[in-house]
Amino acid sequence: MRRPGILLAASLAVALAVFGLCYTAAFRMQASRLASSTDDLEWLRQAFRMGDAEFTQVRRLHEGYRARCGEVCRKIAERNRELQQLLASPANETAAGAQAVEAKLKEIAALRAECQAGMLRHFQEVAASMPSEEGRRYLSEMRRLTLENHSGIEAGMSHHHESAPPP
Repeated sequence: MRRPGILLAASLAVALAVFGLCYTAAFRMQASRLASSTDDLEWLRQAFRMGDAEFTQVRRLHEGYRARCGEVCRKIAERNRELQQLLASPANETAAGAQAVEAKLKEIAALRAECQAGMLRHFQEVAASMPSEEGRRYLSEMRRLTLENHSGIEAGMSHHHESAPPP
């Protein structure tokens, strides 16, 4: 009676050890593969099941968009630095200073709108180069991640404003 119990315990211990070793090996292989991957778009190929021709087209679109996006981002960063300088200036406390801050905020808002419009055009181009169903899924996800996040915040704030008592 004792022998089957020992045999069962030993078998269980061996099975757990083998499972642990396999799990650790698989984890290390996956981590190594991800760490050595220099392709920042490979996730896109896998997530949206693209073939080589579609992926080559997406990569071309992405590289073209990256340069345009970088330029707009550079302009936004520059205007943000200018805004910080205006806000730190004692002139900010005057009416003219306040107008300069407001004008700079409008410049930044216009650049952000240009950025969002460019992103949307890029997402549409990429979606059009994918298989139809995957393109729709991609476009929906990219809109959700980039454009709709802002509208969710605005909707939350407008709801808060509506429920606040009048001044």
